Amino acid sequence: MTNINLKIVNNTTAQLPISILGVVNNPQSLNNINTSYDFDFTGETLDANLYFTYSTITDPLTDIDVIFPPTTPTLQSYVDLLNTLNVGYFTLSENIIYMFSNDFIGKLLRTVP
Repeated sequence: MTNINLKIVNNTTAQLPISILGVVNNPQSLNNINTSYDFDFTGETLDANLYFTYSTITDPLTDIDVIFPPTTPTLQSYVDLLNTLNVGYFTLSENIIYMFSNDFIGKLLRTVP
């Protein structure tokens, strides 16, 4: 019998799901993402529109704007909405929303009354 020992280190403050027993290599998996963006929501008003600006790696000068109307005003609800965009993986740690993506650049994330 052969033993395999793994030491996995999360170098971020965010909790991240990983898969170490996947059968097929997936380049979109969090295991392969090297770029992260963080947005601090300390002091932000949560009962407002969520405004997100991002661009693609291949065209970083062209901004894409998305506005979500207020729903349930919690940071976790914002994370859930952002994850529907399929531009990366969003997660929450205290008052900071993290974006992990190799293909998109997170530029601005804030609430707008």
